[in-house]
Amino acid sequence: MQLKNCPVCGKLFTCISRNLCPECIAREEETLGNIQSYIDEHKNATIPEISEGTGIPVERIVSLLQNGRLVTTRANQLLTCERCGAPISYGRFCAGCSTALKSSFQKAIPQRDLPGEREVSGERGVSGKNKTETRARMYVSDIYRKTSR
Repeated sequence: MQLKNCPVCGKLFTCISRNLCPECIAREEETLGNIQSYIDEHKNATIPEISEGTGIPVERIVSLLQNGRLVTTRANQLLTCERCGAPISYGRFCAGCSTALKSSFQKAIPQRDLPGEREVSGERGVSGKNKTETRARMYVSDIYRKTSR
């Protein structure tokens, strides 16, 4: 546990799991409850209508949806994928675009052996493959040797 300042109200608090103080967490939960009850009462409401009905800014509602704190389950989704425009219930990208982006990032960033990893011969993991041992320390000379090859 460590002491932090709340990014919303500035109070000092003991950080256990979230980056907000207990009072701001309670306010956020109340905000989520208000939005959810409005959505339950008005099934086809848009984000601006929800904002007008609850008094919560549009940016805050969109942020809660994108962060996955507020999820819609209806057919007329409130958010669209930033890449292809498909309706989504939370986040920024649909499942297809998320998978495509992940694979393109993995292709763009070459997988290379880290100087602190080596294969342990003779020991087998759960999958039957050799285990990889990671040393706790990495020295600058190891990094230099690896990059100068």
